[in-house]
Formats: sequence, C-alpha cells, structure tokens
Amino acid sequence: MNSIVQAAILGSLILYTGTAPAISGRSSFVAAAPSSSAESLLKQGQEQAKQGDFRGAIATYNQALQANPRLTEIYLARGLAYHDLQNYPQAIADFNQALKIEPTNAVLLYNRGEARSDVGDLDGAMSDLSRAIEVDPNYAQAYNFRAILYSTRLGNLKLALDDLQQAIKLQPDYANAYYNRGNVLTAMEDIEGAIADYTEAIKLEPELAEAYGHRGILRARTGDSQAGMADLQQAAQLFEQQGDEANYQKTLMFIQEVEQQNLVPLS
Repeated sequence: MNSIVQAAILGSLILYTGTAPAISGRSSFVAAAPSSSAESLLKQGQEQAKQGDFRGAIATYNQALQANPRLTEIYLARGLAYHDLQNYPQAIADFNQALKIEPTNAVLLYNRGEARSDVGDLDGAMSDLSRAIEVDPNYAQAYNFRAILYSTRLGNLKLALDDLQQAIKLQPDYANAYYNRGNVLTAMEDIEGAIADYTEAIKLEPELAEAYGHRGILRARTGDSQAGMADLQQAAQLFEQQGDEANYQKTLMFIQEVEQQNLVPLS
C-alpha cells in the first residue's frame, strides 16, 4: 500500500512526492484459529500480491474467507490488495470487517487510517492513527504517517515534527521518517537540519531518490552548486531506473535550472 510522503515547499517551488511502504504485519492476529485451508490460501494470495497480481490475490483471499470468515489477517491482506488497486472504499470495508472482530488491532487501525486519508476523510484518518498509537505506543509508522497529515493536511509543522522525533526515537533506522523530518525542517527554514536528515535518509536507504533531489536543491540554493548538481544527477538516475518518469523529468528541470543558475538562493 502506498503512503503519501510530504512534498517540501521552498518558496513557491514544490519538489518531489514519494511513497512509504505498507505496514501489514506489526501485531499478531489471535481472534480465530486459522484452518489449514484458510492459512494456505492466505499465503498463496500473499505470494500473488508480491508478484503484483492483486486481482488474483483477491480471488484467492475470497476462497480463504470461505474457509475461515473470522480470520482477520485475510481481511487485512485483501484490504491491502484493494488499496494497491486504488479501490479505497473496498479496502476500508475490509478493514472495517476485521475491526469488528479485533477492534483494538493497531495494524488494522493504521491501515484504515491510511485508506481514509486517501478518500479525503481526514478526521477519520487522524482518529484511526491516534487510536493505533494509543493501542501500540511503539508504532513508529503510525507516528510517521500522522506527521505527514499534520504537515500536509493540517499545516501544523510543530506537531508533525514532534511525531517524527518520536518515530525516529522508536526506530532509529527509519529512513522515511528522516526524509519526512527533512521536509518539515525545510518548511521550517532549518536548512542545515534538513540537509542532515536527507543525508541520514540516504545513508539508510541509498535508493531514496527523493532525498537526493531535495538535498540537491538545498545545496544548490545555499551556494554549493557542484554538490547540488551531483545529488540531482543521482536522483535523476535513480528515478529513471525506478521508472518514475514524472519525477525524472522534474529532476531534469532542476538540473537545467542549476546549470543556468536560475535557482533562487536561500537567505
């Protein structure tokens, strides 16, 4: 399942958007003892989903639910598959069904919160994420995603920063949290701190193209055009390898602006 990652804003310039990984296995599921048939079909569907065959996976999950309609892990897996197909209402319906069986399952609450944000239900999303954190105070991913909503939907950078600090405290190797904190610090005009966070994100996840792009723009705007250009070229190469044509073209535009020295310096 894709998650929104904050788009940093430098003046009127909107940079990259990116994705964060789905969270599908933090808590154990104990509401019903899985039958061997349901468990086998669940694993089969998960393998299909890993291969990108989400419709095939959903068909397999349907069979699994016929074998055991109270196994919440199947509803979660099918909800994730629907989400990957951008069928957000059906994903929410599956998470709702699972939460009827396990109302305090933090993973289900997190994923329903993410899906609710995708359909514009900000209040519902924030409620689910906060409840997930209440149930599991060590849920770093929930803090990270709530921070994204605080910053991009509610404009509250302070609360976003607080959540990201907590996410990093709980999971010091969490590259996406460093990346998102870099975006928040950029918006707060802490450029040195933002560059440090993008650097840490790159160290933890060397293929995080957005972090190279953001760091490159900041370096170029603070007078280090050579380092900025190197970062942007690396970002472009990664975006091209990852098949992200939109961000690849956007990076080429930034490279051209650096070459022409058209980027507005940061004071």
